[in-house]
Amino acid sequence: MKNCYFILFAFLLLQKPYAQTERFCGMCGDSISYSFNKGVLTLEGRGKMYNYLSKPTPWYGIKDSVRKLVVKDGITELGDISESPFANLKEVELCKTLVYIGDHWFAECDSLENIVIPENVQSVGWGLFFMCRNLKNVDWKCKASFTGQTFADTSLQSFCAPNGVKQLGLQCFGWCKNLEYLEIPSSVDSISSQIIHGCFNLKNLMIRRKTPPNISDFAFHRGKSLKGDHFEPIYLQGVRLLVPKESIELYKRKWEKYVGEVSAIEDEEY
Repeated sequence: MKNCYFILFAFLLLQKPYAQTERFCGMCGDSISYSFNKGVLTLEGRGKMYNYLSKPTPWYGIKDSVRKLVVKDGITELGDISESPFANLKEVELCKTLVYIGDHWFAECDSLENIVIPENVQSVGWGLFFMCRNLKNVDWKCKASFTGQTFADTSLQSFCAPNGVKQLGLQCFGWCKNLEYLEIPSSVDSISSQIIHGCFNLKNLMIRRKTPPNISDFAFHRGKSLKGDHFEPIYLQGVRLLVPKESIELYKRKWEKYVGEVSAIEDEEY
């Protein structure tokens, strides 16, 4: 009997996990199918994917085995999901037909370092890259606005938002501890609360708009510091704010509460 148990135990040790070796597939939209094979999750078809906010995605059971995600042309929307989907995801290929990427799609993907967001994407959901802590490069080719916590707690060191982006959502760069340079295009007309909260290594903030964007009271709130027996807010103290040359005095006057050093953009391209 002992020999039988030993043989069974040895057999189980030699077996690779199902998710690594077997292919499975199904539907995740009226006209969208998914398939998984050898570490690659592929979505293909046409139109919108279902939302998975009250139940897990169909691939939840193998999500930690997904190394690559491929979304093929024809798909227009990746639905909202509630979970953090892919802990070991390293590579992403998104199609040019995408116009919407839902909530949390790449949240907590700690193995993801680079990604390209296609130019036709018009909007993204909440927390798209939230706590994607090794993410260093995002090629944001589209004009979609940044929703809440879009890049929060990532490893971005610098980021240039493309012209066409209209709004910066709540804490969209919050807790980006490595962020040193942030460029905001002239198209941005609204900045929500705490967009750089916890970004204590930020050295340069460039805003290309000639008239200051509308901002919330705590738009540039980065944290608090102890002064004697009380705490005082930290805004842009120690950060060089770069704006169009002819707008320096306007920014100083309208943002007096927040800014310290204000300098002119040298390239003069607004």
